[in-house]
Parts: sequence; structure tokens; C-alpha cells
Amino acid sequence: MSAALQMVDESRLLAGRILRQIPRVPERLADNTVMPVIFVLTFVFVFGSAIHLPDGISYHDYLVSGMFAQGIGATLVGLAVGVATDHKTGLIDRLQVLPISRASVLVGRNLAQLAEGFVGTLVLVVLGLILHPLLFVPSIYA
Repeated sequence: MSAALQMVDESRLLAGRILRQIPRVPERLADNTVMPVIFVLTFVFVFGSAIHLPDGISYHDYLVSGMFAQGIGATLVGLAVGVATDHKTGLIDRLQVLPISRASVLVGRNLAQLAEGFVGTLVLVVLGLILHPLLFVPSIYA
């Protein structure tokens, strides 16, 4: 097997290992699914009528896209925390003695974070489509 294919296989295995930890630490998935829902509902129904933009621009036009940007930032933070946790628990030390590519450790972590972020993005897209008719009814915020 070539070195590139071996690195891809190792990265896939390490990403699978990280994703299999989600049932034991459900907060990781809650960060990507529940928190965006709470933020969107809070900013729509609690702060929605309190924020006014100039020139008649609707605040709600930017809400879901802002939540996407916040989700990307949270994914980057989760990636950094995951690598730091792996280093603190000694996983990096154990992986260094194995005959695997050093890049596969980081690529595997990135793939796992990408999968978790995709789930969060999917939840946010569905929520945005559900709330879209509600956001543009003028009588709600009059």
C-alpha cells in the first residue's frame, strides 16, 4: 500500500475512534446540535424586536448566517480542545510509538470535527427553513 493511501486509512480509523466517543460524552454532540437551536430561538423570539438596523434592513436576514459563522468558530475551538485533551491524556505519546503517519493524527481529528460540524450545520439549516416563514411575517414584530 502506498504511503498516501496508508495515511488516508489511518486518518479514517482515528476519526472513527473519535466519533465512537460521542455516546460516552454526549455533550460534544449537544454543543453542535442543541446550542445553535437555543441561540437561534433566543435571538429570534427574545431579542428579535429589540435590535433595529438602519435603512430598514431586517435583523432576521442575517441571523441564520451569523449562526453558521458561530458554528464554524465553535468547531475550531472544539478542534483545539480535542488536540489539547489528546496531548494531556497521553494519547499523542501512545500514537508516536506506533508506525503511523504523524499527519494522520491531525487529519483524523479534523475529519471527526468536520463530521460533528456537519451534523450541527444540518440542524441549523432545518431550523432556518422552519423559522423562515415566521421571520418575515410583519405582524409578529410590529
